[in-house]
Amino acid sequence: MRECWDDTTLESQLMTAFMRFQRTRRKAPLHEKFNRSEVMLIGAIMHLQMESEEPVTVSRLSQKLRVATPTVTKLLSAMEEKGIVERTVSRRDRRKIIVSFTEAGLEMGKKAQEHFMQDLSNLVALLGEEDTRSLIRILDKVAEDHDKRTEVGEVD
Repeated sequence: MRECWDDTTLESQLMTAFMRFQRTRRKAPLHEKFNRSEVMLIGAIMHLQMESEEPVTVSRLSQKLRVATPTVTKLLSAMEEKGIVERTVSRRDRRKIIVSFTEAGLEMGKKAQEHFMQDLSNLVALLGEEDTRSLIRILDKVAEDHDKRTEVGEVD
């Protein structure tokens, strides 16, 4: 078992780097009022609104976040209680629930987006252009491989 944690192997060094990165992510609060899942939901709503004129629905959010529809529904309920989003029944298809921001949610989403973009600018400044482009290339490569393996059922 000790060979697994041999710090000289690339696999062990990669695992250590991932664990360290995860620790720093968990320590950093994303927002004082919202947990990580709620912040991800807000980001997904904003992203879906920007990429298409099509209304944001629970099913589209579920696909975007890659989580089950009941998970999205539960998150939306919490966000609705906080006055950030509202849900309405689609006029065209009464089976669909349309999700939209309230005025407070829209304002909070804009601030969150500005904060996120500033964090990305700070990361680019830290890494420099060459390392940033390398990181993008590597993350895209890993995501593409994961997507392929997910399609054929190799990854849960």
